[in-house]
Amino acid sequence: MARKPTAFGTQLALLTGCALVVPAQLYLAIPLIPHIRDSFGSSLAAASWTSSAFALAYAIGFLIFGPLSARYGQRQVLVGGMVGLGVATAGVSVSRELALFLIFRAAQGLAAATFAPVALVWVAEKAAGERRGAALSILTTGLLGAGLAGQLYGTAALNLMSWRWMFVIAVIPYLVLAVLLHTVLEGGGAKKSVSLSTVYRPIARLVTQRSTASVFMAALAVFGSFVAMYAVLADRLTSTEHLTSAGLLAVEGVGCLGLLAAPTLHWLARTPINPRTQTLLGFGVAATGVLVEQIDTNWLVPVAGSVGYVAGISFVVPGLVGLLARHAPRERAAAVGFNTFVLFVGAAIVPLLVDQLSYHSSMAILAATLLVAAGVIATGVPRSVEPALAPVAGR
Repeated sequence: MARKPTAFGTQLALLTGCALVVPAQLYLAIPLIPHIRDSFGSSLAAASWTSSAFALAYAIGFLIFGPLSARYGQRQVLVGGMVGLGVATAGVSVSRELALFLIFRAAQGLAAATFAPVALVWVAEKAAGERRGAALSILTTGLLGAGLAGQLYGTAALNLMSWRWMFVIAVIPYLVLAVLLHTVLEGGGAKKSVSLSTVYRPIARLVTQRSTASVFMAALAVFGSFVAMYAVLADRLTSTEHLTSAGLLAVEGVGCLGLLAAPTLHWLARTPINPRTQTLLGFGVAATGVLVEQIDTNWLVPVAGSVGYVAGISFVVPGLVGLLARHAPRERAAAVGFNTFVLFVGAAIVPLLVDQLSYHSSMAILAATLLVAAGVIATGVPRSVEPALAPVAGR
């Protein structure tokens, strides 16, 4: 008998839960690194690869799994990735040599990369036109919230148990989520008729097409400014206000209130929000938040500015996905996969621009970067009426 389709809201809730816990593996390395150094008797530089090994494989994986979902099906890629993440996490927990530990961390990153680009495309396809913006905002709220979730879990778990048990426990939800994804999500069979060259060829065209190339260029500023802003703010608060690590985590927690901005805006809006308008609004709000952080006569003002910044970013990320769904409807799997890759390339590049600068200079450059990104969208992405979503190539 045919399986009764699961309500879209239930499927979105499941994917949002996955969005909180899958990328969290990247961020839990922040409190973990000193423990890895002590456990393996390595240098701090070697232990820092706990984060880097995962991050590099994670970024590369976006180029692989977004397009491949057009060939093998989104549910198949999501389920396979979640099983792989559970297996790799178990491998991390039993590694007795640093080299093997780092290999499994890279495997974690590769498996985790199956989620974001594929889930974003899935929501862009399945959500009705008037609900697409709100659904993408909810999903990206989970993806951005994973940064806090990972650090919270890592910090709390290390106070209660060894780092190995921290990973052992994490295996369970990944395997449970794999079963739920297979059960709840709609999915078809593998698309063997689609050649890999057909799947990957669109990327070359997308990076030369003005509208999509503009989205990719603007994406460099998003996670890059996110990482750089919190690093600069943390340095300021610890050096001038003498905040502890717990205090910094609280600041990040307060900042994450901004993640509610995009879903709230879509809930209050009477009509669907144009993704171009949403993206421009987001960059403007984020830049304003960073400029407010320049006013540091009282430490509460920069913290308030960080909330505004995060609110702006919560508009930008789903806005960029919406623009790709509009301007590359037949290649959105490749487009979103490449865009997610660019987001994390920006996270590696932008912080280097402000690494040696003063607090005020850093914030000024970050605000300017966000405004330049807004200009790229304003001039490079034309205003247009959103067409009906066309099938992904080969689907």
